Amino acid sequence: MKHLDDPNWIAELKADGTRILLGKEDDDTYWIYNRKQIEYTNRLPELIDAAKSIPAGNFILDGEACWFDENGRTLFEGSQVRCSTENANKQRIAQLKYPIVMLAFDVLHVDGRNIENWPIEERKNLLDDLLKGTPPAIKSLPYTITGKRELYNELTARGEEGLIIKRLGSKYERRRSQNWLKVKRWYSERVKVVGYTEGTGKREKYFGSLILARPDDDGHLVYCGKVGSGFNDAEVKNIYKQLSAVKIEQKPVDTDDPYQPVKTPLEISVKFYETTSGGVFRFPSILKDNRGTNQIHYDGGTIDAKPKPRDLLDLFRQLK
Repeated sequence: MKHLDDPNWIAELKADGTRILLGKEDDDTYWIYNRKQIEYTNRLPELIDAAKSIPAGNFILDGEACWFDENGRTLFEGSQVRCSTENANKQRIAQLKYPIVMLAFDVLHVDGRNIENWPIEERKNLLDDLLKGTPPAIKSLPYTITGKRELYNELTARGEEGLIIKRLGSKYERRRSQNWLKVKRWYSERVKVVGYTEGTGKREKYFGSLILARPDDDGHLVYCGKVGSGFNDAEVKNIYKQLSAVKIEQKPVDTDDPYQPVKTPLEISVKFYETTSGGVFRFPSILKDNRGTNQIHYDGGTIDAKPKPRDLLDLFRQLK
């Protein structure tokens, strides 16, 4: 969050869409691919139509394929539906329900020039020029250098995921780096562990993920997600030992994942971006406290929690 006040960083919306690359070849061939090299050209025809207005012989744009709800918020649901099928009938229906807009935030190539090493602000200016006369299906994603914290507060208040911040002067990078960071809004909640999936690889003898549940308004447990990463080896072994002793037959919640149900007071605290319409956490991970300790609760406490020496800085803060 400190970068929100740093004038050496720009900020733009972290859109809740599907990352895509859109390009044009010299022979007027247009294409769209996702980051895994799956082709979406025929799935997003409105973007291809709009791209034909870009005044360049060839180009590659980077951005998000987004669907906007009635409140103007980007929601992954729409782009997920549009990009998940090549079935012509399903696509016709989906195109009516989920019109897609590409929010372009970078340009990699244009008119035979590789500009990935240009400073980001120069690439942004070129992108704005390229898209000035383009139909609204492709838009240049705005950015700001000032007022980043106010922008973050405004966007998250309306339900957006947060911001992407990028260092001024930085070149294009294909992976997240110290020059390209997310500033996301997170929630946290303490939930019950009601089962576990089988482990694989290094954790073959233990659990893969913990199946999580929370009570609904009537007090009935409902599935809310699963968490498998973030545990250290000792925690994995300890948790598995606890759970393997309390197996039950009847599954307390329904989920598509096969799992071993358990009855235990074990709870964990998780952080997550939001919940789906079905009440399932999006991007859940185990919550850590300010010391970096995973929040794993057993019988109201923390599994094998051992008192730790208090940090000297904490002690000084208490004395002030």
